[in-house]
Amino acid sequence: MSDEAPLVDRIRERFASLPAKQQAVARLLADDPESVAIASVSDVARRAGVDAATVVRTCQNLGYSGWRELLAQVRVSVARRRTFAERVADLGAQGEDLISRIRYNTRRNVDETFDMLDVDSFEQAALAMAGAGMVLVAAGGVSAGVGEFLVSSLRIVGVRAGLVTCVSDAAPAIGALTAGDVVLGISMWRYLRSTIDTLRHARTVVGARTIALTDSSVSPAVQVADYTLVARTYTAGPRLSMTGVTALAEALVARVALVDPARSRAAAAVASELYFDGHVLADRRSEHTDAGQVPSARPAVEGLP
Repeated sequence: MSDEAPLVDRIRERFASLPAKQQAVARLLADDPESVAIASVSDVARRAGVDAATVVRTCQNLGYSGWRELLAQVRVSVARRRTFAERVADLGAQGEDLISRIRYNTRRNVDETFDMLDVDSFEQAALAMAGAGMVLVAAGGVSAGVGEFLVSSLRIVGVRAGLVTCVSDAAPAIGALTAGDVVLGISMWRYLRSTIDTLRHARTVVGARTIALTDSSVSPAVQVADYTLVARTYTAGPRLSMTGVTALAEALVARVALVDPARSRAAAAVASELYFDGHVLADRRSEHTDAGQVPSARPAVEGLP
């Protein structure tokens, strides 16, 4: 995120090296800085399920002298976290730089997303999706668009997939899942509860494998995921950018397709045929040549490697 404070960066960089109890403190610092900003050491210790000494050691392992210095940084983080309205107001101040800033952030999101990609998690997630009887994508709010893209693309390469955007449609969908299925949650700040709950229930109640596609290695979705994929979401606009998230979704589909190329080719061929048989595409008569000839109605289906 473009307005992240150094504290979140430190947590992201050092989280894996922290002991389990200190990770609990770090998650709280990253997930709920607003309440931490007005809390005491004992408050944070109680919420994280640790003692006060663990909170202080966490502060020190994150590079701060102690609780007081970290608390000051948390308050800076809260002050810098802009609302939607503030972001909209900022647009006018960017003037002629707006397009260049958006272009810069778009490239940065894609580059950093793949630079920090956990290749093993990516591979395991793709293999799990390719072998699942069903892939359920949980994506609410602004993430729903990427969720729809992911589900449609998976279907084209022969994977059964469905989309849920809230608890009301997630409940019956989870009820139909089995332990051989996969649930992928797309969860960006501000982290919708419905997406986290869908991942949690799928994992603990059904035993399905879970994948978090999120914007932070310490987001709530990570805590209920078997595999985690993190995307950058820097923005110059009123909402977080979904460019890096979409790029990861695209890469996942491509990798899933290559797990079983024969299935993917067959499913893609059927989908292509149905586009024509269902008269989905625009009238191709507009492509007639001057000689009155009509080009081939059905181009060859592009095969997969």
